[in-house]
Amino acid sequence: MSLDYSIGLGKTIFNSGAAIIPWQNPHDAEVVLTERFNRIKNSGAWPLTPLSHLQSQFLHKNFGILECRDVQTPLEFEIYYNSRFPFLERLKLLGLEKFSSMENELEVLPHHLAHAWSGLAFSPFDECLLLVLDGAGTVEDNAAQIKQYEYLSLFRWKDKELTLLDRKFLSFLPSKIKGQNFSEGIGIFYEKASEFIFNNKTEAGKVMGLAPFGKSAGTLKSFTTYLESLDWQKQYQGKSKKEWEGSPHREIYQNLAATVQENFEHFVFEYLQKVQNHYPDEKNLIFTGGCALNCTFNGKLVEKRMFSKIFIPPNPGDEGISLGCAYAHYIQQNPNAWTATSWNRLTSYRGLKASVPDEVAISEVFEGFEIVKRSDYLTHIAELLSAGEVIAFVQGRSEIGPRALGNRSILACPKKENLKNYLNENVKFREDFRPYGCTVQWEKAHRYFEVDEGFENPFMSFAVKVRAEYRTILKDLSHIDGTSRMQTLHYTQNEVFHDLLEEVEKLTGLPILLNTSLNVMNEPIVENIQDAKRFFDETCLKTMVIGSYIIRK
Repeated sequence: MSLDYSIGLGKTIFNSGAAIIPWQNPHDAEVVLTERFNRIKNSGAWPLTPLSHLQSQFLHKNFGILECRDVQTPLEFEIYYNSRFPFLERLKLLGLEKFSSMENELEVLPHHLAHAWSGLAFSPFDECLLLVLDGAGTVEDNAAQIKQYEYLSLFRWKDKELTLLDRKFLSFLPSKIKGQNFSEGIGIFYEKASEFIFNNKTEAGKVMGLAPFGKSAGTLKSFTTYLESLDWQKQYQGKSKKEWEGSPHREIYQNLAATVQENFEHFVFEYLQKVQNHYPDEKNLIFTGGCALNCTFNGKLVEKRMFSKIFIPPNPGDEGISLGCAYAHYIQQNPNAWTATSWNRLTSYRGLKASVPDEVAISEVFEGFEIVKRSDYLTHIAELLSAGEVIAFVQGRSEIGPRALGNRSILACPKKENLKNYLNENVKFREDFRPYGCTVQWEKAHRYFEVDEGFENPFMSFAVKVRAEYRTILKDLSHIDGTSRMQTLHYTQNEVFHDLLEEVEKLTGLPILLNTSLNVMNEPIVENIQDAKRFFDETCLKTMVIGSYIIRK
């Protein structure tokens, strides 16, 4: 039986989703994350909603399925669901029972292989080393029947073959801290620090941003011993930005953040040095898994020049698992189909096609607003931005990773006075210490940032130093450590956004815009036009751009 599609299912604890790859046009994959539709950030619900949105495509078609879970098997996950409510019955009513492990013997892809294949779906390298590093993935029993979880895997990609070179496991051990189980895994160490500081184990990005404000305890011999030495009575228990900023334990949180960041960097640098010593001829590296979202470390890795080129996909965390499964299945069935992607064609705009707004939807959803379609809309937007306005910018399909890259973005000119505070207090409602990223035309990035000419950072994966002469004007796009999480943009990656930067440069002298995700704190990125309208209503922004339509309050 010939197939029409490959479908990947990420039935993960965080960032579950579904992906579909049409065999006739594999580059036209769609990835649908559960969080984008139930609006619960990092949602790990069974991917029913994503499959429902994709169902019209694969109905009456032939397709293959690969699925993935972490920490437990997909079957264990579904048995638990079915014990709580009529889960399987609901799937049957919706015609989705084919995607259940309880009903079918679905092929399961190990967690780190799914991460690896998600990276290879975008890879610009014909051959490379590939490091996967995260919290905890596929579970196995060791000789003593103790459950152990993969947290580090090293692969080599060569001659269109993926070869496992190294693999490391961790175990969770009971702790004297009530309700806690610790391990010596670096990803879990980061997760536990996030839990202590922010009352949420998924806020590793905030921990990274907080780290430069603290004083590290130095390189640790045991993560578990250190975590047990903390006074867990001082763990943050609140929920709101105001509560956190008013906490009497903020110095403790800052120092913990600094400690976990230093130990993260020490661990990964030490491991990669051993890898480089063992494989001196390997010049290219793909880094993926949730730990690859640490753009502070990634920027320092570039500075060390351990590898000629480093690539980090747009979705290195579990938001990439469904695509990794779909892509692995597609290449299994079509082994000669893999080709490297040119750097200047790397994009992450693979969200749901049906989420792209049309003229009718815009007029209906934004009834009562001023809506104008302009042929010169980019020039007009540049004028608004240069005058200090902050603008919501919606174009085409959404980004499939955690970072907005021009299609679901909030944009602002760096010259706007008090920009960071304005965004934190009026738009994003974020904590005061958190930095903002930016986008710069690729061909001009080296003028403003301490990177080589031609440096590639298409997915905001690296925080790099701002050149001294621009630190004042780019202060609101920079962190306290003098770095900025910037995106380099080729014209061929996003013509509209690149042209907008060109128009902004004519007016301000800078081909740079602050670029942050179109959402408020604790919500996922906006996916569809209804989400965009809700965001617009909840914030003080006056202008939203959807396609070439300018919508004003």
